[in-house]
Amino acid sequence: MASILEGLQSGGGLADLENPLVQPLILEALKALPFYQNLLQQPPEQVLRQSAIEELNEASYDSLMQNIKRLDAFLLKNQISVLQPERDWVRITLSPGETAASLGQELDQGFKVMEYRLENDREQAVEIGYVKVRELEPGQVGLQTILARRELELGDQLIEYPQLGYQIDILGGTAAIGLEGQEQDLFAPALGLRGAFSLAKALNISELYGLLSFGISLPLQRNAGNTASFAGQRVSADAMALPLSLEVGLLKRWYLRQWMLELGAQGGVLGGVLLNSGLDDTPVTFSPGLSLLAGTGWQVNPDFAVGLQGGWRFFVPGTWQSGEDSNQVNVNYPGLVSNGPLLQLYANFVF
Repeated sequence: MASILEGLQSGGGLADLENPLVQPLILEALKALPFYQNLLQQPPEQVLRQSAIEELNEASYDSLMQNIKRLDAFLLKNQISVLQPERDWVRITLSPGETAASLGQELDQGFKVMEYRLENDREQAVEIGYVKVRELEPGQVGLQTILARRELELGDQLIEYPQLGYQIDILGGTAAIGLEGQEQDLFAPALGLRGAFSLAKALNISELYGLLSFGISLPLQRNAGNTASFAGQRVSADAMALPLSLEVGLLKRWYLRQWMLELGAQGGVLGGVLLNSGLDDTPVTFSPGLSLLAGTGWQVNPDFAVGLQGGWRFFVPGTWQSGEDSNQVNVNYPGLVSNGPLLQLYANFVF
């Protein structure tokens, strides 16, 4: 069919597909062809399958698979067969011939704990807890209790709760920031946005996440007492430095029921944009550095948590530069300094 349409298109004139007067005539002619009638009789799923595969990118595929796995027919289901109260764990026993791999079970996979109650002569499923996979063994899977409205019991039902393994954190708090030659503000207001992705499957380490973090602080202005001098073009006295940070790193979490503990490290650059510089090209600066993180949090439900994260960061002051890559010149303005504490609240959204 594609070759026929291309042939018509190349013909131009009355057979021009862009001509609205002949489009209905061409369509009627195509419908009369035997191949078109055969196409109409084929199942739509079969005809469109290859087109759908070609159109799906990786992100769309992951989202599609998540939606499919949430269909009741595809959810993994089991029941608690072993209690380990000393570890706050439970275990499920796999059927003969089944393995965690054959069932698609992975580290940190979540399961909702359900019980069935008789209400108004009808059996109702009631969610009573949430557990996550911590050990994959032949014939058994170990899970840690995260949420529980009551103590879990033998026979409680587990139903898979599929997630993509991605998280987004919105952070707000303070961070140390300043300019060379003047005292830095150890508790300057700061905001951040952080993405996290699970590395449990790739590295076989539970609750290990890769981080990509972006941060911003309030603009800084050189004060009158700052006499530090730097080689380069002079800028307006109204110039202000807007600090921006971009870092990548790792974060490890531990759970005690809903209570979370976490340690992490990330490295990257503390960048800056010099506003109101008076120069034709806006000056920028990039300073390499490292942040060490420690925090605690509370898992409100399987999809949301809140926490408090502290730490320390250190960035080496950089030079301000203006112009294109081949014509960059230094700018006479103090570099950004950050050597001090981080303290931020965060909201964590799990997908």
